[in-house]
Amino acid sequence: MISRRSATTAPDPRTLRVVTLLSLAGVLAGCTTLKKTAIDTLGDALASSGTTFSADDDPQLVAAAVPFSLKLMESLLSERPQHRGLLLGAASGFTQYAFAFVQQDADELIETDFAAGNALKLRARRLYLRARDYGLRGLDVAHPGFAAQLRAAPARSVRTATTEDVALLYWTAASWGAAIALAKDDARLVADQSIVEALIDRAFSLDPDFDHGALHAFLITYEMARPGAGPDAHVKARLHFEKALALSGGQQAGPWVSLAEAVAVPRQDRALFESTLQRALALNPDARPEFRLVNLLMQRRAKWLLGRSNDFFLPPRGTRQGLLASARHAFVRMKIVLPCLILSLLLPLGAAPAGKPVEINLATILPAGTSGHQRLMEMRDAWTKSTGGGVKLGIRVGTGDGEQQIVRQLRTGRYQAALISAVGLSEIDRSVTCLQLMPMTFRDWREVDYVREKLRDELEGRLRDKGFEVLFWADAGWVRFFSKTPAVHPDEFKALKMFVWTGEPHQLDIMRSLGYQPVGLETEQIMPALSTGMINTIPVPPFIAAAGQYNRYLSHMVDVNWVPIVGAAIVRREVWEKIPAELRPALKAAASATGEAFRAKTRAEDDAAIVALKERGLTVHPVTPEITAAWHVLAGKIYPQIRGTIVPAELFDRVQRYVAEFRANGAAPAK
Repeated sequence: MISRRSATTAPDPRTLRVVTLLSLAGVLAGCTTLKKTAIDTLGDALASSGTTFSADDDPQLVAAAVPFSLKLMESLLSERPQHRGLLLGAASGFTQYAFAFVQQDADELIETDFAAGNALKLRARRLYLRARDYGLRGLDVAHPGFAAQLRAAPARSVRTATTEDVALLYWTAASWGAAIALAKDDARLVADQSIVEALIDRAFSLDPDFDHGALHAFLITYEMARPGAGPDAHVKARLHFEKALALSGGQQAGPWVSLAEAVAVPRQDRALFESTLQRALALNPDARPEFRLVNLLMQRRAKWLLGRSNDFFLPPRGTRQGLLASARHAFVRMKIVLPCLILSLLLPLGAAPAGKPVEINLATILPAGTSGHQRLMEMRDAWTKSTGGGVKLGIRVGTGDGEQQIVRQLRTGRYQAALISAVGLSEIDRSVTCLQLMPMTFRDWREVDYVREKLRDELEGRLRDKGFEVLFWADAGWVRFFSKTPAVHPDEFKALKMFVWTGEPHQLDIMRSLGYQPVGLETEQIMPALSTGMINTIPVPPFIAAAGQYNRYLSHMVDVNWVPIVGAAIVRREVWEKIPAELRPALKAAASATGEAFRAKTRAEDDAAIVALKERGLTVHPVTPEITAAWHVLAGKIYPQIRGTIVPAELFDRVQRYVAEFRANGAAPAK
């Protein structure tokens, strides 16, 4: 697909050969043997000229030309489906086209028009998956059954690959990983991250210097997102950067851009971010013609990133520039995982100058690209449209701050809004804990919805009295117990070491008092703790288990809905009241629609995640009525320790009464 000459040089002999072979294939259409020979020869020519466009100096021209080449490859593959060279060409070609000419456009568009930008991202995802499938077909040609074995046992199956397979391993991993990065709302794809890791690690073990350091360039980003990445991830990423630079003779812009995005942003090193992007821009695209096109494309991305530096970093706190920038800050997360960004103070609150938009920065621990993030972006666009730009909503996703820290920053004015669970909301008012922290109280979402609506006015009134307006209510799945060994009865979990967040000391105390072995950890410590055996049980919603790749170590789940994860989007009341009164009903209506869409999607994802995990070896253990009764007995032992302390006693009793009321009306458990 990529050439080593520009459009101004003499015609490439290989190109003339392709044209001749195309003509010959048409002439010989009636002769099966000669036709196959011509197609094979043409396929070899296309595959061997995989650098047809690399030296071109006109990206737009290439963008228009590449689809024809890709479709030509597909038409040839329909005749010769096992042509390994064409399969590699299709895998690499669709991956490069999707990134260079679809995803980059989406990244640039999505911040101003979410619907249009998201449509492009969905197209890019489909192209990446098409590329992945061609790569898998190519690997199957040399190793029959490779793709099926890869899904069953990734680390073991890749051992059959040899140095002859490195290119296919690389492009299959690159396309698959890129699709996952754009599909955090798809549990089945998210659960495939271990496969990507197996492919890229095998390729690296076979030929670490492949293609001018392409594997090292890939690993600059992946080391920062690898499940269980330790505090030295940036050191590993930096070593890959140095090696990629050396292998490309310092003439490729890609490693510089990857270092800026994957390392400088999460480490909040603005100087590194800007200096590396400037180095990418300083490269002369004509110095190495074979890198010309890719350098032009990466320089486009570097310019775009530099133009949005303030979206990733804030100026020093306390300066006039820092205050102004903070007031207009829009938060964006670009990679599979980006930890928290440094925040600065807002301008002092007060009446907004006439004609000046009301700016609201909303923070959440939800990762970028998840369905929750997408719903927030849709709400942002709806608010912009309904107010004619009078309200600007910035979405800050993937914070590493934790919900307690988000609430503290809401109070200081660094954030004006947040989407947080009942744990975070309880830092404002404990009343909301009645929807999340009463184990085994709710059987299904209908009961949760019924009780929430019964208490809605009161809960929202309590939060309003504390200075916050509720925009919408949300939820994020049922907490289930995942374990390394089979465990169904609650007593069987007493022999296991269970993860508990260090920020929830009351849970540690309650579990210890009941004979369990809780281990307090931060979220980023989960994978290392699983790998060492420090913990072997995690209570978590299935989608989080899939996204965190916990199923690598935990292959059992008991089918018990322990507690629902419930939350709300809230905004500081004084900021909300700065919005003209006549605009607020439309904003509330858009927020309410967002909440409904949010809840519907996350509930479906919870169910889909279980299916995806079962496909990857998870055993779901059903429970008998006797086992269910045992879980209720355990919950009954917990209730006296949370009623009146964690959950207000009056609300605790009303929740129980409303649940009984719902069931008395003839509602059977949801199937």
